[in-house]
Amino acid sequence: MKIAIPLTDSREFSAHYGASSALACFEVDAPTRTLRAESQLLPLGSPCSWPDWLHAEGINVMLVGGMGAGARERCTALGIEVITGVPAGKPAELAARYLAGTLQPGANACGHGEHGHAHAHEHTHSHEHDHAHASHCHCSH
Repeated sequence: MKIAIPLTDSREFSAHYGASSALACFEVDAPTRTLRAESQLLPLGSPCSWPDWLHAEGINVMLVGGMGAGARERCTALGIEVITGVPAGKPAELAARYLAGTLQPGANACGHGEHGHAHAHEHTHSHEHDHAHASHCHCSH
């Protein structure tokens, strides 16, 4: 099992999936449900294409503060469990709390994906608009 958590430029927890500059990746020892190894993944392309990339990297769980509906749907379709509303904290501690069953997520910190911009297909694409928290993905997948 692999758990991914979005990071800021300073490598701290990023509250928003689409604004992260890297991902902490934790390999889990399944029998003991403990963290075995940590690495960092640097995303390629736009956040809209990350679900396919995460799937190819073997990510099984994403712990995020906020993620838009389209990205969540694509992750879920690829078998990646997405936990939104994760509170700020040290990534390793968040992953350990998830494994221990003590992580208590709140509301999704990203509501901009909830008002109807749909992603109809699951394929990688490229486009030149910014994916900052205030903008909306208007991709036509």
